[in-house]
Amino acid sequence: MKTDKFIDFECWFIILGFLFFVIVLQPTKGACADDIIIMTFGDSITCGYPVIPYSGWDANGCNCGPTQKKLEDLLDQSGRASLVLNWGHGGESTVHGLSRITSDMNTTISIWGKLDYVLLLEGTNDYSWGLSPATTAYNIGRMIDKIKAVGAVPLVGTLTPDTKTNGKNIPIYNSAIISTVNAKEGILVDHYSRIVHDWSSLTYDGLHPNQEGYEFMANVWFSALISQINGKNIVSILNLLLENE
Repeated sequence: MKTDKFIDFECWFIILGFLFFVIVLQPTKGACADDIIIMTFGDSITCGYPVIPYSGWDANGCNCGPTQKKLEDLLDQSGRASLVLNWGHGGESTVHGLSRITSDMNTTISIWGKLDYVLLLEGTNDYSWGLSPATTAYNIGRMIDKIKAVGAVPLVGTLTPDTKTNGKNIPIYNSAIISTVNAKEGILVDHYSRIVHDWSSLTYDGLHPNQEGYEFMANVWFSALISQINGKNIVSILNLLLENE
């Protein structure tokens, strides 16, 4: 026969096990079939360093991060239910991003059944890896192709300012990125021009945004994304009307 003390211990063990499952093993909220599935992809600025408390700066597709949660809130407020997934990986170059993007997109699609938009922001580490602006732009162009290949819409951000790294010329990298995005007919989202004038108050260390900076970036993503969503809805309505004529 179990003692009361043993029963109490068993109950606490069950409760702690349940809390571990809910908090640790369930980092992603549920999604409905009609939700817009959005994947944010890039380096530690996508991941949300230092705000996101993940060891290794690798978010692994979680429904987490300062930019991601703010963007979800903005979309919810506009009446568009969404799931914004964080595929940021700190410290990587566009070479590394190019090598993993297809696998990460396929993982997202296998879990959620579809992928509507990919918000791509990567390349700020390329200078430190010895990669030229031309190489960065080329890699981003190939990532755009891969995003389109799975049926998702690519939105590509320009690099945010860097007042920490000596010798890095962000505008030159951005110029190459902009040319490639236009040539590939992707959707350009110019974070740099929107944030550069207030960078000193929106950065944590000169390279990464702070909490306010990440939320600022979410607003920039939202402006571009909602235009695409509204435009897609208008096209769908027009096609429906034409079919019923």
